[in-house]
Amino acid sequence: MLKEKVAQTKDKVVKRAKKSPIKSSIVAGLIVTAASFYGAIDWKPVKELPVDHPIYVAAESLGVGYQDSPEGSTSRCNYFAVGEDLVLTNGHCYNKDYSETRIQFFNRVDFVMCPEVLATAPFGSFDYTLLRCKGELPRPIKINPRPLVLGEPLIHLQVNCNYRENSQCKVEFLYDASADCKVTDIEYSGGQMVKHTCDSQSGSSGSFITSFTPNTDGELEVVLLFNSDHYYPDARGEKGYGAFSAAVKMEYVIADLQRKGFDLMKAQTETKDTGEVAPVAEIKKESTISSGSNSLWLIIISIFAGITAAFTALTYLKKD
Repeated sequence: MLKEKVAQTKDKVVKRAKKSPIKSSIVAGLIVTAASFYGAIDWKPVKELPVDHPIYVAAESLGVGYQDSPEGSTSRCNYFAVGEDLVLTNGHCYNKDYSETRIQFFNRVDFVMCPEVLATAPFGSFDYTLLRCKGELPRPIKINPRPLVLGEPLIHLQVNCNYRENSQCKVEFLYDASADCKVTDIEYSGGQMVKHTCDSQSGSSGSFITSFTPNTDGELEVVLLFNSDHYYPDARGEKGYGAFSAAVKMEYVIADLQRKGFDLMKAQTETKDTGEVAPVAEIKKESTISSGSNSLWLIIISIFAGITAAFTALTYLKKD
C-alpha cells in the first residue's frame, strides 16, 4: 500500500517537474521524510530470542486456533493455555455453529482439539471464552488479576503478521516490548478495560498482554486479554485502525468466571508443573522508531534524508 502511494505521488511530481523544478524537489524530499515515519511497527519474532528468555517461555503457552464454518471458510484467533487442559481466548473468537477449535501451539507441529466450552462472555461484555481441550497442552502461563497503573509498561504476545504491508504474509509468533507498549487509560469502558498502545492488527484477537517485569520465579504473568481496536503507528483515522487498542482486565475475567461457578485461579494452582521455570531475568524496554515515541533523533535523521532527496532531485532536474 505504501509503495503504491509513493509511486502515484512520484508520478505526479515528475509530470510537474519541468514546470516547477524547485517545488517538485521539495515535495520529493517530503515524500522521503513521510515514508520514513509511515507504518512503523515494533513487534519482533519470538524465535529470535534465547529459549530461556521470559518472553520466549511465555510464548510457549500461546497458540493459533482455527474454526471452520459450514460454508467452508476458516476463522483464526489467538488462544493461550491457562490450565492443564484449559485455554482462553476472546468471546468473539468462538462460534458455536463452527467446527470444534483446533490449536497449534508455539514450537509444536500437531494440533490440539478443544471441543468443550466451559464459560463465555460476548463482545461488549468481558469478551472471553474458556475451553477444555483433549490432548497435551504446553505449560500454562500464570495469570495475575491485579490492578494496573497509567503508563505501566507492557509486553504483548500474539500470532499474527503485518497484513498492512503484505496481504500474503504468513503468521508467526510475535512480541512487542517497545517503549510504546504501555497503558494509556485505566478506566476505559466503565473500568473493565484499558486502552494501550501495543501494536496490533486484525488477527490479534485472543492474544494476551503481560506485565513487563517477571515475577520472582522469572515468569511473565498475564494481566490483560486483548480485545479490539487496532493500534498501528501512523494509521490513525484509517478504517479499522486507531490511536489505541483495548484489552479486558484479567481481574474482571476471573470475577465473571467465579460468578459462573468456575475458579480459574484454583485451576492454575492445581496444574502440574510440566517444565523448567526460566531464571529471573531483567527485560529492558526496546527502543522504538514509531512516531509515537517522539524520537528527536528519528526526526533529525528523517529531515536530513528529506533534504538530501530534495537536493538530489533538484540536481537531476537541472541536468535535464
